Amino acid sequence: MRAEIPGDGLMVTDILHRETVTFTVPGRPVMGPDGEPVPTANTVSLTGCNIQPVVAMGDDTYLGQVTQERWRLNSPNGVHLTDLGVTPDSIVSWRGQTLSISGVIGEWYPGDRMLAHSEIYLVKGGG
Repeated sequence: MRAEIPGDGLMVTDILHRETVTFTVPGRPVMGPDGEPVPTANTVSLTGCNIQPVVAMGDDTYLGQVTQERWRLNSPNGVHLTDLGVTPDSIVSWRGQTLSISGVIGEWYPGDRMLAHSEIYLVKGGG
């Protein structure tokens, strides 16, 4: 599925919103030939995302400082990720990397819809 971006025809160019990501969204399992459930998934590609690095989050443990790379993804204006079926357990593919969504999907709903968007945090490995 390819998401349509509202305002594509506008003369406004946002040089930050140029990244393409693919979400692998878990689907409902189907019954396999042996009677066991088989997982399914759908993919959604979205162009026009803004992805920025975020300072590595750290966790002080008795073994020392543990850090994890993470990024913030903003969807294109007018696009909510949940409307596309994206869930917090979706897997994100971006520039050859496989990333997990960390936390919840933040949805912004300003009155004019022009600035409506989603914001998520991405991490390598488990979220």
